[in-house]
Amino acid sequence: MQRQEEADTPLAQFETSEVDEETQRLIMEGKVQQTTVMLHINNLILTGEDAKATLVRPIDNLHVENIKILMHKKPAGFSAPFLLLVNPEDCPTKFYWQTNPEVHQKWRYFVVGGNHGARAKKALYETYQKNIFAQVEAWVYAGLTKDQVRSLAWQHNIDQEYRKEMSNVDKIRACHALFVEHNNVRSLQLKWQCCHELQLKCDKENRDSLSPHDPMFQIAFRSGEIWDLQDEIFSMWQKFETLGQKKVASPAKKATKLKQPKKVAKSLKKTAGDMNMGHWRALQGMSNPEQMKRLLRRVINRTLSLEQMSSEGEKIKRIVKVKRVFIQVSGQKTWEECREKFPEETEGLVLASWAEKLAEQVRISSELY
Repeated sequence: MQRQEEADTPLAQFETSEVDEETQRLIMEGKVQQTTVMLHINNLILTGEDAKATLVRPIDNLHVENIKILMHKKPAGFSAPFLLLVNPEDCPTKFYWQTNPEVHQKWRYFVVGGNHGARAKKALYETYQKNIFAQVEAWVYAGLTKDQVRSLAWQHNIDQEYRKEMSNVDKIRACHALFVEHNNVRSLQLKWQCCHELQLKCDKENRDSLSPHDPMFQIAFRSGEIWDLQDEIFSMWQKFETLGQKKVASPAKKATKLKQPKKVAKSLKKTAGDMNMGHWRALQGMSNPEQMKRLLRRVINRTLSLEQMSSEGEKIKRIVKVKRVFIQVSGQKTWEECREKFPEETEGLVLASWAEKLAEQVRISSELY
């Protein structure tokens, strides 16, 4: 069987291909041998742009810290093998694989499945220099395309004790990464691909099955400064930094005066719960991007909670509708003309009052016009 040419750069062969049943077969054919391989943690590539290429979601540092606590408490408990991709510079396809440990144990590997665990293990090894943290058991693959790597990563089911379920933020960021790969172009095909990779419930024969996921796509398919502001809020949420966010702390035990307090073992850090994506619906249909940016900045500056952002966003949209209706019923061409002819009626507080009291009437009137 003819061998594939070696890649010029570590991830040069990560070309995009259609993800389907044939992809799954090719993934399995990419496994270099039928048994796992024992490697050293230092052979894993965990930093740099090439390492990011095999990530399907950003690293959650808080989750890494929790895994470190669990691993330190019970080192042998982490039993699930990692999924690794051998560096194409060392082994471009499975046909170049060397079964001799003295050869393949010197090669370098990208982590496809188990990125959080690998980072936790490396940190523990650097701290304690114990062999139990240095050993990495893994299934190794070679010659996979970018889509095959991503598909394999999504399917990887690591040890339940250390597993991190996909949060709403993880899903949005994953969809946004695909959006960027498609040159920030929204399309029906992109939505199907997002559903396929995230294993979201949908039926390709029924386009309406995408509707439940549209709110997520609305958030994920934004770009530029608006996306950057959103992503900053996501990071704040994960670190319990958004206004009004509840954090459940473990109750502290009171130490007695007569006895010395016992050394308390490290406890798992509380992680942020799933973000309520309903608070983001207020941004949908907001025609003025500057208004959207101002709301997001207020959340970042901790002058608004996400719930308050939702309320403020709905008020802004209602006022916009009031303005449109006012232009229509007054017979003016622009809002500036309305302001000049009806200065008192178009004053901000008056409009806000109308929008609040006549929200339903405004909705009906704007639909008619």
